[in-house]
Amino acid sequence: MAVLLLVWIAGAAALLHGAETTPPGSAVYGKYCAPCHGANARGGEGPSLFRSRVVVTGTREALGRIVREGIPGTSMIPFRIADEQIQQLVTYLHSITRPGEGPPVAGDAALGEAMFRKSGCGNCHMVNGAGGVLGPDLSSIALRLFPDQIRHAVLEPDAAVGEGFRGVTVATRSGSRVRGVLKREDNFSLQVLRQDGQFALLSRDEVERVTMEKGSLMPKSAAQLSPADLQNLLAFLDRQRAPRLTFTLTFQNY
Repeated sequence: MAVLLLVWIAGAAALLHGAETTPPGSAVYGKYCAPCHGANARGGEGPSLFRSRVVVTGTREALGRIVREGIPGTSMIPFRIADEQIQQLVTYLHSITRPGEGPPVAGDAALGEAMFRKSGCGNCHMVNGAGGVLGPDLSSIALRLFPDQIRHAVLEPDAAVGEGFRGVTVATRSGSRVRGVLKREDNFSLQVLRQDGQFALLSRDEVERVTMEKGSLMPKSAAQLSPADLQNLLAFLDRQRAPRLTFTLTFQNY
């Protein structure tokens, strides 16, 4: 029985973190780059590659050329390795420093989309032009966040609340209460997007008390999902890599 339990736990952990395979570029990095740039590429004797413009925003060709030729006058020496290894290294570095460049997260994205709709995520979040506006647009979330960051945002929505999505409750002098997200405020008014998707424009004169909530309005229901359902949901969100302008609702464009 204990053995079966350990097997189940191991399987659940694999689902939660995705089926991980070691990319060939990882071995190349470990051999040639890790001694200076650190095992996680965040710096050691050499600089962090997460802060390198050529790594984070440059072209494959430019990065490959630096690996092949080095940087004169610095400790970055040229590496005489096969072109295939250089391409594997470039792919690996992009996958760990650029959201959306890594391999697809394991899981059934179609089932994950069904879970997204069933759980009511679409009531607050927009994906590909469909959904609500109370929460952030998720249409290109995988180009902004790495899979681990998406998982953390789903399971711990209070950990980091984006600007314009912080929960607020406003008590008015007439005795009414308005709860939603604070979109804008100035010396004269507050603009609150209510939970029903409607805007409330309140003048300072009619406001008695403003209570800022510590976290977001996002429910913690994701923590109740099974490992398989959570993994499928993450697979669906990870597929949202289309480069597009995300939509944020304000009082001006309502």
